[in-house]
Formats: sequence, C-alpha cells, structure tokens
Amino acid sequence: FFKNVQMIRRRFDGHTRAIGRIRWAGYAEELLDGGFLRGLSSHPAATGTTQAGQPPSRPSPAPLFTEPLTFPSAAVSQTGAVGAEVERDTTVVLHGLLGNGRNLRTFVNTLFKRMVRERERQQPGALVEHQVLLMDLRHHGHTHAAGEYVPTTPDTLENCARDVFETLRAYGASEPSDAGQGEKPLRIIGHSLGGKVALAAAQIATEDAFKRPCQVWTLDSFPFSFDETHKRNELGVLKILETIEGIVQPLESREELYEILDGLGFQKNLQQWLASNLVGNPEEGYHWNFFLPGAFNLYRDYSRTDFTEMLRQKSDHSFGIVRALLSRGWDEESIGRLEQLRQVSREAGLGTHVHELDKAGHWLHAQNPDGLVDLMIESRKLLQ
Repeated sequence: FFKNVQMIRRRFDGHTRAIGRIRWAGYAEELLDGGFLRGLSSHPAATGTTQAGQPPSRPSPAPLFTEPLTFPSAAVSQTGAVGAEVERDTTVVLHGLLGNGRNLRTFVNTLFKRMVRERERQQPGALVEHQVLLMDLRHHGHTHAAGEYVPTTPDTLENCARDVFETLRAYGASEPSDAGQGEKPLRIIGHSLGGKVALAAAQIATEDAFKRPCQVWTLDSFPFSFDETHKRNELGVLKILETIEGIVQPLESREELYEILDGLGFQKNLQQWLASNLVGNPEEGYHWNFFLPGAFNLYRDYSRTDFTEMLRQKSDHSFGIVRALLSRGWDEESIGRLEQLRQVSREAGLGTHVHELDKAGHWLHAQNPDGLVDLMIESRKLLQ
C-alpha cells in the first residue's frame, strides 16, 4: 500500500512540474519543430533497417557501441574479392543530442547505396567497399544503456571525439597508415551535436596523431560558439532538457509519455521522437535511453565551442557545412557568418564548403533525404 502511495505521489509531483512549464512549451515546440540546430537529434522518420536483426556491437576495448554496415560494389559481392585489390574506406556517422546511431540508418543506407551505384557507373566492375560505423555517443543509446562505459573524462566535444577515435582503433581504422602502405580514407558525418563532435575530431586528429578524416560533413550543426544573439535560443533548449528531467521515471507506458507531452503542447512528431528514446517493458516500466546530466554537459560545451579558426585555415581536411534552409536556428547574424566563411574559403582556396539544402528543417536527413544525398554526391567531395 505504502509503495503504491509513494509511486502515485512521485507521478503527481512529476506531472505538476511538467504542467508548470506549459507557459513556455509553445516556444520550446517552435525551437524543436524548426529543429533548433544547437543540439537536438534526429526525427523518427529517419529510422529504418539495413541488416535485419543485426545488433549494435562494441569490440573490446571500444568505448562506444557501434552498428557496422558494409556497402560493397556488385563486383565485390559477386567475386568475394578481398585484400588489397578492394578499395575500402570508413565513414563514421554521429547522431545529435538525445539521439542514437539508428536515427540516421535509413539516410546512410540511401547515401551509400547511391555512392556505390555512382562509382559503378563511372567505373564498371570497380572493386569498392564502404564501411560505415553508426556510433552511439557517450551517455546515449546502447553506449549508455549497457552501463559498461562510464566516462572518466569531462563531458566535452573533444573527449567525445577521443571516444570516437578509440572506437575506431578497435575497428582497425584509427591509426595513420605508414608511408607507402596505402591510406584507407576516413570521413565523418555528423548531425547537430554529432556535427560539432566531427569538427572536434578533425581538430584533435592532427594534434594527437590520430588518423585524419579526409572529409567532415556537418548536417545543420552550428560551427560557432553562441553569442548574445542566441541567448534566448540557448535558454529554450536548456528548458526543454529540464522538462525531460522533470518527468518521473519509470513510466508505465509510452502512452503515458504522450499524455504528459500532449498536455505541454508538444506536437506529435516530437512526442514520437522522445518516445523513441524510451526503453523497458510493461512489467518494469520505461526509462530514458540516455544519461541526462551528461547530455546537459555536452550541450553546454556545444554552446561554448567555436571552430571558426580551424575552418578558416588550410588543412588536409575537406569540410562540408550543410545548412537546412527551413531550420529556424539560423538567424541573419549566423547566416552572415557562414557566408563570410564561404567567401574566405573561396578566396584563399580553403577546403571549407558551405551548402544550403531547401525543403528541409533541422531534421534534414529525414525531411529531404534525396535532396541531401544529391547535394553530397554532386559536390564530388564525397566520392574523392
């Protein structure tokens, strides 16, 4: 009896805290519906399947759970070719805040199948194989749920990048190749928070003798630190995180979460995305598939980290900065900074390329996946 009373009281307290936030829920939804680019993750429509029943994996001692996908050309599949005759590369794909690797699985499937077809069109019989690693960042997804990796370093973008390289090491794709041994290209694609982790990886690769990514793609990810213009938006995202923190767990069902969020005025697509982050069962209840204090820390470092200097310098990296034209997080000032970056890169012959994608908001890989694939393929940078 007392156990039941305690549970009811906890749920009442949680609902009370949630209802108290109705006043700003409309603004919060505006941020998320536009997909405010400073840290939120992937739309549920982006999820899909590529290899039925394949669970994420984490070779010891890799810190991050990873879903490895392979996209071979027809010639490789038909002949079973192996060894040095096959041209191989590795791509790391990183999700946004409160998300997980599977959020980008459908987009990745579309992109790399198209890459294979383009290569076969250009070079019939090509022996090519693309390895793609969908990683769950620290405090997120299976990396968090398994409970085996508890970070001992501060929750920063730089340390997230180190996690990525340590995981790559377990897959044999982290170390620079010796001269004359043939370099297997590495590229990193990141959405939102993951995009800025990708930039951090490019920065520390040179400093710490990790393998340098030849290409880094950021998908609607803000490469600058937040200035006073964005204080209101920064506060909004933090308030959203606080709302999630105020929802008492475990929940009896996903429907209970829908009921709470519906009372706060959140739209259905956002409710479904948040519900996709619940794990558990009806007997034991449902809880978040992320560690919220860690997410707070990562978001704060996201807001204060600035990669302008790196993007304005000559380097061995090629950077593709993609802005979704319907994403509401980009104001005139930040768009101007991007345009200035574009002009500096053109004039100085730098490797930073700024792109715009129409018909898409923050969840660009779900809202206009074909357009994004066309943009990345047609840029020719992805195929080099």
